[in-house]
Amino acid sequence: MGRIFEKKNLIKLITYITMIIILIPILIIALYNHPSADDYGYSDTVYKTIQVGGNCFDIIKEAIKSTIEGMQVWQGLYSSGFLLALQPAVFGEQFYGLVTYIMILTIILGIGFLIKRVNKYIFKSNSKDWIILTFLISFFIIQTIPSPLEGLFWFNGAMNYTFFMMLLLYEISLLIKYYNINKISNKIFILVWTSIVSFIMSGGNHVTAFLSMLVMICFITYSTIKKQYKTSLAYVVILIFGIIGFYINMTSEGTAIRSNAIDCNSGIIETMIKSAYQAIIYINEWTSISLILMLIAATPFIYTMLTKNNFYQKIKWKWIFISIILSYGAICAMLCVPYYAMGWFGAGRLTDIVYITFVVLTVLNYTYAMGIILKYIDITNVVNYIANIKTYILCFAYILVLIIIAIAGNENTYTTSHEALVELISGEAKEYDEEMDSRIKYYLDESLVDVELEPLTVYPKLLYFQDLSTDSKDWKNIDAAIYYDKNTIKIKTQSNN
Repeated sequence: MGRIFEKKNLIKLITYITMIIILIPILIIALYNHPSADDYGYSDTVYKTIQVGGNCFDIIKEAIKSTIEGMQVWQGLYSSGFLLALQPAVFGEQFYGLVTYIMILTIILGIGFLIKRVNKYIFKSNSKDWIILTFLISFFIIQTIPSPLEGLFWFNGAMNYTFFMMLLLYEISLLIKYYNINKISNKIFILVWTSIVSFIMSGGNHVTAFLSMLVMICFITYSTIKKQYKTSLAYVVILIFGIIGFYINMTSEGTAIRSNAIDCNSGIIETMIKSAYQAIIYINEWTSISLILMLIAATPFIYTMLTKNNFYQKIKWKWIFISIILSYGAICAMLCVPYYAMGWFGAGRLTDIVYITFVVLTVLNYTYAMGIILKYIDITNVVNYIANIKTYILCFAYILVLIIIAIAGNENTYTTSHEALVELISGEAKEYDEEMDSRIKYYLDESLVDVELEPLTVYPKLLYFQDLSTDSKDWKNIDAAIYYDKNTIKIKTQSNN
């Protein structure tokens, strides 16, 4: 028990407690969440299967059928289509509140897998500081993500984008592990599993699928430069699985239908120029005081990881420029995909994963820069000075930093916890929940085949994505009608109120 009160452990404990307290408003407001828009269309057959008492195998079967149908009529997302068919509300409207909990856990796991593998296989360190670093980065992303509605609360957007971004980080962690292990049986297992993950990645949104293949090419190039030809060949195998999946995705009948519906004529050169410029805008916008504070808070833990096995002595300063260029290129590549396909840079959920990429790459480049400083500059006096600061002052500093991050964010909009607290205190979230709950009795009333609903009076930013229309032929209304087995569903016009 004595160790928990040591300076560093106490700082970690205080940091964990503070982060949890600040996250409480998000966890509470999530319980007021409800499905909307695409949530219904992707999961209607699964919902009906559950309503008639279908078992686990029946549910999986319907999810697969729904995915195949989606590939034929709208888009070829064979992986995310399956997941979207299993949105939590199919098991009961009250379970939709779990969406945010699932996404927070997903972010922590995705970041955690990557940081752990970097710490173990690249830094060759046995430090446990990767854990607190994981929570700091995850906390920062959760608080400052550009569109928390689409990235944390709306299942269809969050699962299709945020989840697959975290899956990409997990895939990268597997590639790192494969490069650094020697046991043949382990390498075979990792090769097979990573190939499967690569194939799954290509069945998600096109941005992370494209970035996944670019990452694979980087690993192939690096291992070839290092004359690790067997490893390069293994990475090629993994890439082939990704290409096969991407081909299935892009050549599906549904993808062709959606592409024709969008009918965008963006050229390659225009796409590259606009994406490069937009990347600069984003980087400038997202390089905030909160980001700098997060990096400062993470510095002691990054320092421990770098120095645990003297990894910083192996760092070559010239590679920092390549790292920065590749990081910028990754952001540009992500932006190219939506602009080329649609002529714009996509909805909030897409901006979210570009932002997550920016944050992760910023931390990695900062770590690299710190390694260079440790190698070429003697900072012993600075380290000793910080080490002598009283524990209660450091704990207070960490609490203050986390509070500022939770308030300041990216300086443009409220942070997620701040917005959640505002909507909870005002009663807007509760009122929205009550109004959405009041609709359920009409949905479940078998005597009603044509349903007219009262319009919403509140639109909380974290919970409200899209409401149904006054036009029963609107696609959202049609999907909801099929979901609840009604002829028509529509919102009453103001004159009918």
